[in-house]
Amino acid sequence: MPTCPSAPARRFRQSTAGIGVLLFTIAGLAACASPGSSKSLATAERSYRAGDFEVAASEALAVEAASRGEPRAEAAYLAGLALAREGKLDDSADALRRAAASGDPDLAARAQAALGSVERARGHEAASTAAYRVAARGPDDRIASRADRLSGGGSSSSRTATTDLESGFTVQVGAFSTETAARKRAGEVASLARRAGFPSPQVRPITNARGRTLWAVQIGSYGDRRQAGAARERLGHPEWAVETLGGG
Repeated sequence: MPTCPSAPARRFRQSTAGIGVLLFTIAGLAACASPGSSKSLATAERSYRAGDFEVAASEALAVEAASRGEPRAEAAYLAGLALAREGKLDDSADALRRAAASGDPDLAARAQAALGSVERARGHEAASTAAYRVAARGPDDRIASRADRLSGGGSSSSRTATTDLESGFTVQVGAFSTETAARKRAGEVASLARRAGFPSPQVRPITNARGRTLWAVQIGSYGDRRQAGAARERLGHPEWAVETLGGG
């Protein structure tokens, strides 16, 4: 059974569950890698996009260990994102720092921006602000402007981080008052998901409209509501909900 996430990991999942899309996109990493590593990195990228973050992190770390130069940094960046989505914030921060040392200024800025969100979720506000400020000097105007806003600190900037980073949709099997109940339900539907070609269900803490923390069983990560709805139909359970990642 997966380790129960720490309190900082829960805050990260609740407020920045969409870290892999929009601001910190992984698009094109494999295309930029060397021929020897591009296939493996593409495999890790597919696992990430499918929502299988544990597998994606393991695959990306293996590519990093076997690579040199920019492919190594690209793999570290993807590993950092996947580890963050698992709630392994310390390991994520380490991987993103390695990626931030890249000689590619665009990749370095993306890694710094992602690191800013991870450090904020860890409660390291000064480190978060510093990382965002470095990212704000990057070559991509879109990332730079968002990182500049996120570097402000305080509750208002935390809310901005939530708004900017929450993106994407998932199929939600249900939401439960205890993690134990959620993990039991995830185990019950795991074989169904695998048979339909989907990643294993993930158990994630969410906050409902009343501010109560619940444990959601969610399958996959999709770019829009239509894709998530189509996945729900393939799973054969139209009664399951389509929810935004990080929401409930």
